[in-house]
Amino acid sequence: MRTIPITAAASCALLLLISACASGGDAEPGKGGKADAPLTAYMDALYDIDYQKVHTEEENLIASCMQEAGFEYIPREISSADYGDDDETFEFTEDYAAREGYGYSSPEPESDDAEPVDPNADYLAAMSESERAAYELALWGEQDEPIDDEAEYEWDWTKGGCSGKASNEAWAASPMAAFEDPAYADLNEQISRLYDEAFADPKIAAVDATWSACMNEAGYDFAQVLDANNSFADQYSALWQAADPEAGTDKAAEAALREREVATAVADARCQKEAGYDETLMEVVIAYEKEFVDQHKAELDAWVGQYATAPKASK
Repeated sequence: MRTIPITAAASCALLLLISACASGGDAEPGKGGKADAPLTAYMDALYDIDYQKVHTEEENLIASCMQEAGFEYIPREISSADYGDDDETFEFTEDYAAREGYGYSSPEPESDDAEPVDPNADYLAAMSESERAAYELALWGEQDEPIDDEAEYEWDWTKGGCSGKASNEAWAASPMAAFEDPAYADLNEQISRLYDEAFADPKIAAVDATWSACMNEAGYDFAQVLDANNSFADQYSALWQAADPEAGTDKAAEAALREREVATAVADARCQKEAGYDETLMEVVIAYEKEFVDQHKAELDAWVGQYATAPKASK
C-alpha cells in the first residue's frame, strides 16, 4: 500500500515551514538561509523531481496496461503549465497575509484555460453500458470501501487497476517510496524527533514568548507561533466537515472565518518580524541539522543516493 508514515509527514511539514522561513531562497552560505541547512539540502534532493516527465510516463504505462486488457487508451498530454514554478520563493509577510491569510481560504486564481478535453471521450461515448463498466474497472480497479466515515482509508495500488499499477511503477523512486522503506524507518524517526527538539529549544521558546506578547497586544491569545496557523486549520476543518453535501459550506460562517483568518495572519506576520522569529528559527534549525548530519552522514548519503534518482527538473 502507498502511505507515508506519520513521522515522515510531520518531518515534511516542518521542512516546508523551515523552507518558508528561509524566505530568500537558496541564500549565500553563512547568511543563515537554506544554503546553510545541510539536512534540508538532503530533503530537497529527494523532492527535486520532474513531475511532468513522471506523469507522462504514468500515462504511457496506463495506455500499455489498458491495451493488454483489450481496450484503447490515449495518454493525456501533460503540460508544464500544469505545475507551479519550483523556483518560486515564499515569504510570510504582512502583504501576503493581507491577500491570502494563512492560505486556507485563498480564492482559486482565475484562468483563461479551457477545461481539458479527455482524449478518450469519443471512444467511451461509443461504448455500451456494460462495455463502459468493464473499461472503468480495468482502468480504476475496485477499492475496498471504508467501513465508516471516521475510518482511516488506505489506497491499495494493487486494487487500483491500470491506473494503480502505473502510478506505483512511475513513482517507485519518489520520496513516497523513500519514506516507506523500512531500512530507513529509524533514520526517518530520528529526523522527526530532531525537529521536535529544535522547536523545543530555549531560543525558540524565548522568541515565541516575545511573539506571544506582541500578539496579545493585538488582541490575540496564542503561546507559540505555530498555534495561530494551527487554530485556523482546525476551524476550517470543522467548517468543511459540517458542510452540506448539496449546498456546501455555510457561506456566512466561511466569510466571517476568512475575515478573522486574514486579520490574525496580518498580526502574526508583523509580530514574527518584530520578534525576529525567522532568523532565530533558522539559526537553531541549522545548528541542529549540522550536528545531525555530522552524526548520520553515511546513512543520509545512502538514503538520498538510493532514492534521489527520479527524473530531475531542469535548472
